[in-house]
Amino acid sequence: MSRETNLRLSANNLHLKNIFTDNFYLELGNIDISVMERILNKEMIKIDEIAFFPIQNKGVGHSEQSDDLLKNILPYLNFYNVNIKNNSKQLFITYGVLRYRNDKKEEIFIPIVLIPIKIYIEDKDIYVQMISKPIEN
Repeated sequence: MSRETNLRLSANNLHLKNIFTDNFYLELGNIDISVMERILNKEMIKIDEIAFFPIQNKGVGHSEQSDDLLKNILPYLNFYNVNIKNNSKQLFITYGVLRYRNDKKEEIFIPIVLIPIKIYIEDKDIYVQMISKPIEN
């Protein structure tokens, strides 16, 4: 079992089946346990406390920008804007990944825990906050 964390955006339950099926996915890396405790206490957390930008900027969902600052924040601005335009789409931080093969022998990667979050932008800083209880998958 991996303890990788990801940020997901979904309007249906397909995110419960395979986290790599679409482009609404951003690799964050590992979140420090003390920061995870703060997330679970519904604190507002600055994005640089949950994202490891060297992984984010090379992994799935990364931005192709050459400016490092823009490359770091652009994916969150995109998720924020998509969520504002259609609030039926929910943002999640996923924690842990279970891997198995389906009947077609395809590898499926399922998140173990989904943490519903909202993104906030204040004074040029980006924050996330858990908005309801984590969901077991």
